[in-house]
Amino acid sequence: MTAAPRPAAPGPSGTPAEVAAQVVRLVGGPGNVADVTHCFLRLRLTLVDPAAADRDALRALPAVVVLVDQDGQLQLALRRDLYAVHDAVRGIVDRAVSP
Repeated sequence: MTAAPRPAAPGPSGTPAEVAAQVVRLVGGPGNVADVTHCFLRLRLTLVDPAAADRDALRALPAVVVLVDQDGQLQLALRRDLYAVHDAVRGIVDRAVSP
């Protein structure tokens, strides 16, 4: 029998939902996120208007280790909880787009 996954505990940078809310706000809001994906190490955001993202504020977030602009994506390497943050960002964006 496998155990159910435990919810991520808040770290020094906040819960995954808090980190996701900060990231979405700093990239220009949910309407500015055209796509959100992830690889093994990075949260990858394709933005409608890349200039709307506050890169300095994103870099200053305790949860962010590295910020990279590459291949038309804003990529964030996070200290922890990448998959949970991805899911939370996806939820914020999906709720904003849903009628």
